[in-house]
Amino acid sequence: MSTKRRSLGPNPPAILADAVVHIHSAHTSLARLKALGTFSRERMVDRALCQFTKHLTVVTYGNSADEELAATIPPSDWEGILSCITNDQTLEAARFQASVPERVAAALAATDAKSALVYTDQHNGGEVAVQTAALLRARGIHAGLVARAGYHWSWTVARDTAPHHPLAIAASAREGDLCRAADVIVATTPRITANLCWQHRLDPSRVRIVPNFVQPESAVPPFAQREPGTILVAGRLSPEKRIDLLIRAVSMATRTNPIIKLIVIGDGPEREALVALAESFEAPVEFRPRIPHIQLLGEMGRCNVYAQPSRFEGHPKTILEAMAMGAPTLVVRAPGVDDEINPNVTGIVSGESEADLCAAMLWLVANPEIARRSGARAARDIRGRLSFPLVFDKLLESFHTAMHIAKAHRSDCPPSTPVRWDQTLLNASPDAAAAEFASSLAAFAKRLEPRTRAIFMDGIAARLGSLPDADALSLTCSPDARVLRRTAPAKDL
Repeated sequence: MSTKRRSLGPNPPAILADAVVHIHSAHTSLARLKALGTFSRERMVDRALCQFTKHLTVVTYGNSADEELAATIPPSDWEGILSCITNDQTLEAARFQASVPERVAAALAATDAKSALVYTDQHNGGEVAVQTAALLRARGIHAGLVARAGYHWSWTVARDTAPHHPLAIAASAREGDLCRAADVIVATTPRITANLCWQHRLDPSRVRIVPNFVQPESAVPPFAQREPGTILVAGRLSPEKRIDLLIRAVSMATRTNPIIKLIVIGDGPEREALVALAESFEAPVEFRPRIPHIQLLGEMGRCNVYAQPSRFEGHPKTILEAMAMGAPTLVVRAPGVDDEINPNVTGIVSGESEADLCAAMLWLVANPEIARRSGARAARDIRGRLSFPLVFDKLLESFHTAMHIAKAHRSDCPPSTPVRWDQTLLNASPDAAAAEFASSLAAFAKRLEPRTRAIFMDGIAARLGSLPDADALSLTCSPDARVLRRTAPAKDL
């Protein structure tokens, strides 16, 4: 963990909390964000929050390299304390997560902080924020907890797997625990807000809608500078983005208008398959790796059409940024994809077939004046509603609300670490259910040091003895803690 102090300036604004603790989503590092070209954008909220706190703590899953990147977050004239907590010991993810609450508490104790705003930027990994806020409260710190959902995490996992898949069930359970523990839940769209409230039985008054922001660093480029026929798409090359559909549409469009070409910016698991598909169609497709955010905005300012045919999105930053750069924008009608577009006014919403996409892009390329007006209206709309200052004010308001609500929490309430079990085990045979519980205990025990493991197993055995009809029941653990055995006869259960 690194700690650095910077200058506050002569007239600091009202303090939100003595400390702000930003816990990044699971497995996210600042170095990874930089490699993806998004670090400069993602640090903007923390940089702005420095005006409202004396201590900023950033928790990431990276190594010591993240400490150098974190040092660039605060403004140069901020006189406060910056702490960066990283997985600098390359611990197993679960062990690192377990260490975070105590490390945050120690960082805040060193500054004598009496209040803290804890927030996580996505729901994945949010249990670390819950445990951190609970521990701070147990230490007498007035701690507010905000759970931000840039996208609906459990819904996305269910779409990628299946609603009944164990990963989707686990994601929903963890997301629900986070939302119920949070003082305020922040979601980027009304759709995500409604779904979270229904899924986790949330009080809508605790949810705030704060959309993603855009922050283009230049004016909207003149339409005359756009490259005729150039179609652009950017993002992760994964199945839900349906870049294959766009490649087929471009291949079809070139038969009518040979100047059309497609530029694909990004990386992902589908890259090789997409390259092979473009070659098989002999389609004019250029694949480029991810680039820094400011360079991507430049590409959006030069393309003739920005197209995105995703199956679903949360609140898609690339679409918003393309619109903010005045790009004539083409999307399909799908959840989250067309939410911010006024059809035929600030963008084109087409059907989901390659023929529909082909017809729409041909029409935009063939009608430059219509395309120009559409891009200009989109830029005015998005820049007028979703600029960083406007969005940050909404986010800051939700943070203040969380701190107000958190006053009702008892500061002496001990942190809760519930152990979850799957209700479907009630339908399993007694022996199968016992095997599942034993496997879970073994998985936990094997991560403990030998002496701690022995104490843990003694504690489990003692508590099992207090269960109904559990006379003569004891539990033993093999040396490597991979096998647990019940010494009581089955009839005793």
